[in-house]
Amino acid sequence: MSLSRKHFEAIAEHINHLMNCNFANLEFDKEPFIDFVEDMIYMCKQDNPNFDRDKFIKACGFENGFYPEEEYD
Repeated sequence: MSLSRKHFEAIAEHINHLMNCNFANLEFDKEPFIDFVEDMIYMCKQDNPNFDRDKFIKACGFENGFYPEEEYD
């Protein structure tokens, strides 16, 4: 069974929900989320070569990418 856009959107929605949970207003390390999302991207790309990595990252709650404080040339 291959994954559809509906599956990818549901996965991203759940990740986004976890990212936006109010953990008692504590700052937390997002690196485990980034690692998880990167693993999901790899899996999704294997299933669908047209998978849009950047769109998925944004849908997961990383509106400005994983490391918005870094400037890329």
